[in-house]
Amino acid sequence: MAVFLVDYENVQGKGLWGVEVLAPEDVLYIFYSAACPNISRRDANLIDRSGCEFHAVYLSHTGHNALDFMIVAQMGILAERGYKNIAVISMDQGFLVAKEYIMAALNDMNIVVAKSIESGIRKLPAEPGIGGDRRCECIQGAERIGLRTFGDGHLKKAAIKERIEGLFGETPYFDKIDELCRYVKDCAGMKSGNDRYRSALRLFGGKDGLNIYQRLKPMIDEAVAEREPSSAPQPQNPPSPVPEQPEAVPAAPEEETDKCRQLLMAELEKSHVTYSLDMLYNLTMELLLINSKNTRYKRILARFGTVEGPLIYRLLKPVLTKLP
Repeated sequence: MAVFLVDYENVQGKGLWGVEVLAPEDVLYIFYSAACPNISRRDANLIDRSGCEFHAVYLSHTGHNALDFMIVAQMGILAERGYKNIAVISMDQGFLVAKEYIMAALNDMNIVVAKSIESGIRKLPAEPGIGGDRRCECIQGAERIGLRTFGDGHLKKAAIKERIEGLFGETPYFDKIDELCRYVKDCAGMKSGNDRYRSALRLFGGKDGLNIYQRLKPMIDEAVAEREPSSAPQPQNPPSPVPEQPEAVPAAPEEETDKCRQLLMAELEKSHVTYSLDMLYNLTMELLLINSKNTRYKRILARFGTVEGPLIYRLLKPVLTKLP
């Protein structure tokens, strides 16, 4: 986790760049005054979706550098409370003095001064579970990409989506086009056909997963062929073709399935969530393929919204931690 102290009077809207990658484990403070009392609706929504702990701190007194003194005081309080990763979001280089003083006094402290939340994440060390994934995301997001490369890639994605719409245009799966596109993209990075097949079963259920896999298999094979170098040496004993029938594919161990359902039933009894056990089970199987807690949380919010999403995340979180 990390704490972000935003000197909003200094950076205003640009300082909140990257707020969308904050995680529920993070803490966000925005220090503001009468000179800058508002944030954009977009930024407010992104803060809500992140699930982070949020504090808006108003400067009620006037005076030169008064807001800066409040931020420095908060830095000291957080450091004494044991917070190890702190980012001050400001263009004011005076915070560097406070940073060096606190880091010299306390061991294992990581304090950075950055112009935006995204820049602060890039400067902070990677954190297992949340920091590592989002830090890479921020570093990659700051990289430059040629417009020709981006344009070609965009057209390719549009062509894939159009093909999938053609395959599923008159089927019950048409409302899952975006999920199907993500599935085809993810398949290109999977090691074996068996992995790709089982992923379809987990994402879409047994019967639907088989149907979807069979329809998309030619596209999946093309995506895999494009990703693999054509000059790569071929194995002397190529693997057997991936069986198309579900009974030929190794299923999840029975005890693992039972454990998942038992954990979900126990959590449902304590929750106000009204979704069916089967739906939550399929969702759990999908989330088990995602290592990042932050990405899991975003996937749930994208599917269920900012009202029901956090409830479902809190229900599934203890289940996911107890499953391999």
